[in-house]
Amino acid sequence: MRTLAIFSGLSALIISLSAFAGSMQIMIDCQSSSKDAKISGYMPGDGMDYDVKITIDDATLRYVNACVDAQCSNVLGQGVLLTTHHIKQRIFTIAFANLLNAELTPTGSFYAIPSTVKTKRDGVGYSARYKAVYYGLDPRSTDTPKALLKKPIELMCKHRYGIR
Repeated sequence: MRTLAIFSGLSALIISLSAFAGSMQIMIDCQSSSKDAKISGYMPGDGMDYDVKITIDDATLRYVNACVDAQCSNVLGQGVLLTTHHIKQRIFTIAFANLLNAELTPTGSFYAIPSTVKTKRDGVGYSARYKAVYYGLDPRSTDTPKALLKKPIELMCKHRYGIR
């Protein structure tokens, strides 16, 4: 019985320390060569939190699961994103979606161009640089729902997987 109590206490300590240490997140910072388009933020690694901003000419479209700042208009979050990340195999994608009429509606895609992915071990995680393509909703659109971009945007990205 005493062993069980010690084990339970040790388990609680380990769980507390891992929660304190934070979860692994993917952080990206991407910019077009003309500097007028930017995609930045963080998304699930081991954790489930995400906050990604797509900005073109000072207009921003934001995908966030739980707002924690005054600049976010919907405290419960807005938009959904799904990621595939196997960066060592040069695969990284984000699928953007919105919930409309209780159904997920695709709103955009982002992917690293595999031949451009360069990775480096970085402490607990890794860092990478690559060229990526975004095609989806245009943040500048005043239409409801927003219009799609006329053509895909290429961006240069810095990518980090680690504790946020």
